[in-house]
Amino acid sequence: MFEAFFRTTALVESDEQGQCTFKVYERREPISEHAFSALIKTTYEQQVLQTLQIGDDVTMILHVNMPNHELEKTVHVREDRQFEGDWVSEPTSDLLPLISSTYEHFQRQVIPGNVFTITFHVQRP
Repeated sequence: MFEAFFRTTALVESDEQGQCTFKVYERREPISEHAFSALIKTTYEQQVLQTLQIGDDVTMILHVNMPNHELEKTVHVREDRQFEGDWVSEPTSDLLPLISSTYEHFQRQVIPGNVFTITFHVQRP
């Protein structure tokens, strides 16, 4: 069995204007919400998507360090390279719109001081 984890963790902070910023642990300076969203998109496109093969399962896990504040969605890569599963209402070849909308909805719930983690977990039988 093959497994890969692609994890991005950030400390949510607030800038001078009261806007949330994300201090990603690999970087020195906090980045804006837009830059953090772009980082998640880039991680998916350049790392996760490049790793996926037919038959794989990919799970996106959104977690904030608050009790019961975790969301987990899983899809399966079919032979025609379409994704199906509990995350999609019908098979799709492009998960990015779903990733973006799910992330944006979840991200609106974080506040300064939270630790926000997004994990893509790829499993191959």
